[in-house]
Amino acid sequence: MNHLLIFDQSFSLTTLIKTQLNSLYDLSNIQFSIDLSKNKDNITYKTCLCLSLTQIQTQPPLYLAQNIANIFNQSYSKQDIFVKVSDDIWLEFIIGDRLINQWLNEVNKIEFLELKTSIKNKKNQVNFINYYIHARCCSILKSAHEDNIIKINNLKFTINQWCIEKPSMINYQVLSLSAASYEQKLIRELILITEKMANNKLNYQTSLINLGKAILDVECYCRIWGEIKIKNLKISQARLGLIAIGLYYYQNLFYIQFQQDLPLEI
Repeated sequence: MNHLLIFDQSFSLTTLIKTQLNSLYDLSNIQFSIDLSKNKDNITYKTCLCLSLTQIQTQPPLYLAQNIANIFNQSYSKQDIFVKVSDDIWLEFIIGDRLINQWLNEVNKIEFLELKTSIKNKKNQVNFINYYIHARCCSILKSAHEDNIIKINNLKFTINQWCIEKPSMINYQVLSLSAASYEQKLIRELILITEKMANNKLNYQTSLINLGKAILDVECYCRIWGEIKIKNLKISQARLGLIAIGLYYYQNLFYIQFQQDLPLEI
């Protein structure tokens, strides 16, 4: 059983699932899509692959779906991906906490290639909320650094030139990543942005608004300091890690659109 699934440079979970499917089942002649489900209970992808496959395999779609699900589930751990067949014979890929944890620990390596664009919006289109979200994230991460909860390598938070150095790997699984929560809402937004970037379908302005709200919800409703920090430091570190990834994405999305600098404090 494979315990480490490898992401390509796009860090797209869709691409990862397609790669694993092709390694287990010959789908080279089949065109199919995989989409992130709107089901908020967990991170789930779905595809109607078997409805297309039946035209070539000349076998009932339910049989094909069950066969693919069985092969997949025998090859990979439920902690990473579990496949089930829905009532309408769609394949559903439920992403487990271990794979989400791995993804979160690697996704800060993603490159926002669109930064090279010369098309920028005017300064007067920047809203105060953009300044506030950036300054608030920087303040939280700086305070955590000074409190020795985490260590940041560059407190100027220069875009693409800073990261959490310690801990080098954060245990996000303490947050129950697949359960509906404010943390999962932020993770879902990060995944959605990544998928749309991989497919060149990203609306930067809309994504910036949605991402900013998801970051603020984690900051507002998910405790980091006080009793949580004292009794379960790993939870504090995991929530700070999510805010750090959120800020990394937020900076890139913002500077793709605007020339105005974001402040470290207000």
